[in-house]
Amino acid sequence: MVTLELGVLNMYDTLEAAPAEHILGMGNEGEVFGLMSELTRSRRLSVIVRQLNEAVLDGEIDERDRAIAALSRMGLWFE
Repeated sequence: MVTLELGVLNMYDTLEAAPAEHILGMGNEGEVFGLMSELTRSRRLSVIVRQLNEAVLDGEIDERDRAIAALSRMGLWFE
């Protein structure tokens, strides 16, 4: 159980450091759904969405594009 908890904590560190890259690097939509479920359960989803929205508004073009792609993959970006 401790190993699982450490793995989840390491995931949060990686995710919060580079949320778009983490989400875009996931293998399939099931993994993205699982991540969103875990973030919702742990009340961290809003933190990640806020980071991505800030990148869309204030980031450089490549950062903005990655953030939009990550939000789209999460089903939270509509054009």
